[in-house]
Amino acid sequence: MPHDSAEELYEDAPCGYLSTLPGGLIVKVNGTFLRWTGHRREELVGRRRFQDLLSPGGRIFHETHYAPLLHLQGSVREIAVELVRADGSRLPALVNSVLRTGEGDD
Repeated sequence: MPHDSAEELYEDAPCGYLSTLPGGLIVKVNGTFLRWTGHRREELVGRRRFQDLLSPGGRIFHETHYAPLLHLQGSVREIAVELVRADGSRLPALVNSVLRTGEGDD
């Protein structure tokens, strides 16, 4: 049985992964997320914010509930949103987020 590297496991995970800076700027994205949404890595990383990928209603929810809750509690679990794919179609998604401060994070 082949041993996949951690990077290969991340890239081809059964779920989409994004890493962002506190303001939402995307700094890392896995291949699964890119395949699901049709976006290209170079158009997202360092250029777009997570909230830019949400439907209009999702952006409002992000500003009024999601982001404040994430900063208050340090995590958000199972929030239903609609992501906007590269072709403009929508992808229902369940989002889990963890705020990492670098202080004592495992």
